[in-house]
Amino acid sequence: AEVPLGFEDARKRDVEALTRTSVQVLESRAFEDEEDGSGALQELPELPHKLYEKGIRVSTKERPPYIIAIPSFGSPERLLNTTRALLKRQRIQDTQVEVWVSPGTAPGQTSTELQRYRKTFRQVWRHLQIRVGTTGSILEQRWHIAKQHPEGTHLIILDDDVEELYAKVAWGPCDESLKPLEPGGLEDLIHHAYDLMKKQGAFAWGLSSSPNPANMAVDRISRCSGLLGAAFYGCLNRHDETLRSIHCSGLDDVERSCRIFKHDG
Repeated sequence: AEVPLGFEDARKRDVEALTRTSVQVLESRAFEDEEDGSGALQELPELPHKLYEKGIRVSTKERPPYIIAIPSFGSPERLLNTTRALLKRQRIQDTQVEVWVSPGTAPGQTSTELQRYRKTFRQVWRHLQIRVGTTGSILEQRWHIAKQHPEGTHLIILDDDVEELYAKVAWGPCDESLKPLEPGGLEDLIHHAYDLMKKQGAFAWGLSSSPNPANMAVDRISRCSGLLGAAFYGCLNRHDETLRSIHCSGLDDVERSCRIFKHDG
């Protein structure tokens, strides 16, 4: 489950990214305790993709470009069965997606990572861009990806094991208040997040940090500083070295969030 730095963007308000390695985080804080009211809405918003369908952006050609970058290592089948299946359900064009693999081979393999991923996706993801990144940890790979794209690019980093995106669509703490994001909703959520970044002067966005529906609301889009989770987040790409995570792969999301907060205030 992912959160924003600067604000949360979601269908109505909160979206959860469910991965095979999701941690069931339970938080005791209330949203009212952290909001100053600036994120509150006078009435429930329409779903972001519904707004776009009604003509905020009349032509898809007018929508700002974006890139979904997926770092992956040693797991082409997992990527195929989870994140690839999600993107297919969401009707994301193959040309919008890059999969970044490491040079060389994974442990126990004789074929290179590039060869394995090309073989796996040759027929089912024909226009996918598979790019070879750098060696080292996921920290180095994510920074390498950022450096390969111009500053200002709307870059979405997505894990290779995201099974589903869930939206908070009703009041209440029960699981029934969460529904899978409708097919086609992801791209419009991405564009909606881009518009909000521009409006708020922000540079990053993310999804809910907690999969617990009790910690989600349907009446606001939070602008509070929070955890910019690693499984799914977006940003206006920057090459500033002070934003680079360097300490620990396991705490990359924490370090990234702190660095962005320090840099942007």
